[in-house]
Amino acid sequence: MKKITITLTVLLTLFACNRWKVSKLNPDLLCHIKPGSSDGGISLVFRDNADILDMTFNLRISDKAIYCADNESKRLLVLSKSGDVTRIIGPKSASLDKNYSEFDFSSIGEITDDKDGNIYVQNKLPKLTGNSEISPSYILIFSKDGKLQETLGQDGLTNSPFYYIDNMFTDDNNRLFVVSRTFESWSLSVFKDKKREYFSIFDKNSFSDSNSSGYNAVIEKIIPFRKNNSAIISVSFYDGTRFKFRKIFRIEIESNTKLKEITTLPDPKNELFTILEDKYLVFWEVEGKDIRFVIWSFQENILNNLSIDLDEKKSYYDEILSDENGKIYSYSVSREGISIYAWE
Repeated sequence: MKKITITLTVLLTLFACNRWKVSKLNPDLLCHIKPGSSDGGISLVFRDNADILDMTFNLRISDKAIYCADNESKRLLVLSKSGDVTRIIGPKSASLDKNYSEFDFSSIGEITDDKDGNIYVQNKLPKLTGNSEISPSYILIFSKDGKLQETLGQDGLTNSPFYYIDNMFTDDNNRLFVVSRTFESWSLSVFKDKKREYFSIFDKNSFSDSNSSGYNAVIEKIIPFRKNNSAIISVSFYDGTRFKFRKIFRIEIESNTKLKEITTLPDPKNELFTILEDKYLVFWEVEGKDIRFVIWSFQENILNNLSIDLDEKKSYYDEILSDENGKIYSYSVSREGISIYAWE
């Protein structure tokens, strides 16, 4: 299944264009990561009998670097935007490269960084029991030169691990936002200097107002603002298995104020994708390789439309993502490696 992520700043520049015109962006090859476990390469696992790619890797891009988790080789690669390796963090090695830092990862999950270049890595541990589908994990904080600084658990200490981490973000104050979930609920934690400053749990009962009573609430996504001390929560409501509507809520962090409803959407195809410049909501719809985005103001006005067409060439996996400043990137995985593109 194709996984999609989107932009921020580039979309904002399109607002001056015709609001109803669908604007298309074009990709430009940024760099290529070769396959293999040698320095600068990534181990890609293909099942030859089924021609299937195993998802043993993870890739994230910030305005500072490209982060590539190679779980087959148990290491994290940090690359420049041109593809040069600037840091490798991994198991003990015979490498004499000054940019190699030793650390024994279990399995790398989500990755993010902050304004100072610190790297936040989810380290997933083995499952507690054979029947469990969720692995406990901790968040490791590395300096930009690869030195382990801190280890975070749910409460900021190491005696209570996270479980399923859905995503991680940092804001302009270098606070870490961790969105995690269980089978019944979601939670949002905010950390600063290893201390948990905020924690809140959301479940289906958190959204049982008069307009949605009797429907089953399903939380889909939680996204914090980068500058404002608040977050957006997307929730779908069902009558049995039938979709009824989607609501977008806003919660003020630290004040624990009541959830404020932002908008209601009747179309199941309009899914919340991201927040644009802390001012606009971006919804997206994917039909095959036709990817369309709609930008809404908080006054529920449609401001612009954007489309991205993925290359028709065969690939095993494609993802479109953005850095924290809103520049669009994408990567495509083949047997020749991972090609990373910048969209302009």
